[in-house]
Amino acid sequence: MHLKGKNQGIEAFEAMSRTSENIILCEEYAKAYALLATDD
Repeated sequence: MHLKGKNQGIEAFEAMSRTSENIILCEEYAKAYALLATDD
């Protein structure tokens, strides 16, 4: 998955995952992506 911008990737990921399990994964993904974004 290619991530463009600091929010676009997260929004696309959230759109694909609406079950309770995937919401937890999405939160972990958002945290990890936020850490990557700060390395710019």
